[in-house]
Amino acid sequence: VTFKRNDNKPILKPRKVHLVDNKELPEAYVKISFPFQLADSLPKDHELELINLFLAGYSGSAINQNLRVENGFSYGMISNLVMGEPLNYFTIQGGVKRSSIDSALWQVFYEVNKMKRTPIDEKRLRLGKKLLKTRFLKRTEKPDQIAAMVFRQLRDSVPKDYFAHFPDSIQNIKPLDLLRTANKYLMPDSAIVVIVGDRREISSRVKAIAIDSTVHYFNPEGFPMNYSKLAEDPNMTVDKVLKRYLDTISVSTKIDSLQTLRAEWTGEFEGATVKMTVQSKKPDQLFVEMSMDGILISATKLNGDSIQLQNSGLLRDSIFAEQLKLQSAIIPEKLYQGTDYQVELNGKEFIDQSAAHRLKIVGPGMEIYEFYEVSSGLKLATTKKVETASAFTSFSQYFSDYREVGGILLPHRTKLVGVFPEPLDFKLTSVELDGQLEDTIFILNE
Repeated sequence: VTFKRNDNKPILKPRKVHLVDNKELPEAYVKISFPFQLADSLPKDHELELINLFLAGYSGSAINQNLRVENGFSYGMISNLVMGEPLNYFTIQGGVKRSSIDSALWQVFYEVNKMKRTPIDEKRLRLGKKLLKTRFLKRTEKPDQIAAMVFRQLRDSVPKDYFAHFPDSIQNIKPLDLLRTANKYLMPDSAIVVIVGDRREISSRVKAIAIDSTVHYFNPEGFPMNYSKLAEDPNMTVDKVLKRYLDTISVSTKIDSLQTLRAEWTGEFEGATVKMTVQSKKPDQLFVEMSMDGILISATKLNGDSIQLQNSGLLRDSIFAEQLKLQSAIIPEKLYQGTDYQVELNGKEFIDQSAAHRLKIVGPGMEIYEFYEVSSGLKLATTKKVETASAFTSFSQYFSDYREVGGILLPHRTKLVGVFPEPLDFKLTSVELDGQLEDTIFILNE
């Protein structure tokens, strides 16, 4: 939507599709806005709110019946009416199955167009009036809601008795009144469609929704992205990606010779200092502690095939042990060349705004995606989906600020997403390679 310079009136553009690439969502999230400008001197709030109600304003609305009950495309959608100068709009939003995203969107537009050409039957209209009057009365219960009505009167020069007669105005609405208002203010060809989901899976499905068959891409931070830069390189292979990474981080030390690692990471969560200490030793020994303001909140030990968690006995879980063995490896990428892992080149992606090769790694009880920067060869991120006792869980880790330590390039900043309720940034405050780590550190208590 743009605005004329002189009179600040909106000029509605043809329907566009905007796609925010987010691979971590289990489904696609859709928000469709239908902007309009009031053409009448007297507002049509009561009629507009009834239209909103019948679109997706309650569980039995047209769009919910279509998408949820008849087709199973969604658990449910919700619509809202936003009134404000210089632009007003309806919104319809909700989660949709990624495999059905195109069909679901077309059904939304089908129901919107149906609202413009088919009068509401009297039975549904009576129910809608009853629901709307109840909701209107609830809006007068709190001071802030009453203040919003007064603000609307002052901003839009609404008659002083407009809201006093609102319930009566609802009762007097006829099916043809709604049909006329829907045709005047519902403009599906000027809709703004925003979708959040996995670009690789849904992009081709939604192109036809846009009037010009063009999808405008954004990353999760809202930056426009040009995915044409991610053209496949037919000569690139998994071995080339991994070899370049290993060669890049090996400044002056042979990584195969590394035996131990001790690293301390520090971050902040809700004002408290979070400290994570990682100690690793070949072969298959790991001790990870996490504390908050000096209070231990988790501890995990691995010694061979045995595991011990904080305040628990020994665990013998072969899948969990294999997951921890990968974490215990000082250079885990070396393990991908073994027989326990299946690795494939899985295209390219943007991490922040850097193009990166994407590797898919499948191992015991886990599926991993790793991203290696095209320009530098360094690892930028990893996303893990791991099997637990009751389900699968996933989290992501981002790496930056690589610096040399003992002849090896190591990231000095990392961000964890999915471990805490909100992303947590860590700084590497201490690191030692090939230091003395006694085996007693990794002894498990019976």
